Amino acid sequence: MNKSEGIVLGIDASRNRSGGAKAYLIGILAELDPIKYGIREVHLWAFNALLCSIPDRPWLIKHNPKVLEQKLPSQLWWQATQLSKEILNP
Repeated sequence: MNKSEGIVLGIDASRNRSGGAKAYLIGILAELDPIKYGIREVHLWAFNALLCSIPDRPWLIKHNPKVLEQKLPSQLWWQATQLSKEILNP
């Protein structure tokens, strides 16, 4: 698969702060074989502590907007108004 082929998958994990949600996401990404499913890139938006707990992979692009380290109202504002813009221009 070359750089222009395949699916680009985006995951919004900005609100995944519970232990179960983090464990679930870490498990999925650890077992994912993206090429098998035609996925060339996975973009993950999350807070820094979660991103640090996920091993780097060549197909995984981690995004940590600074606002995700701020208080809940700022995070919700970002999710409602800015995430869609970042998805279009990662």
